Amino acid sequence: MNNPVFGHQFFGEVTIEAATEVMTVRFRDINGAVPHTTEIPPRD
Repeated sequence: MNNPVFGHQFFGEVTIEAATEVMTVRFRDINGAVPHTTEIPPRD
């Protein structure tokens, strides 16, 4: 069952570092833990 009560609730968070313009995308679970992170560099 994909019920949030059983820990199956995730949300995304995106930040962009001003100095490097690297975009970081994180998935967070219901407790705030980060099970997956991806960094995307800026285009040239």
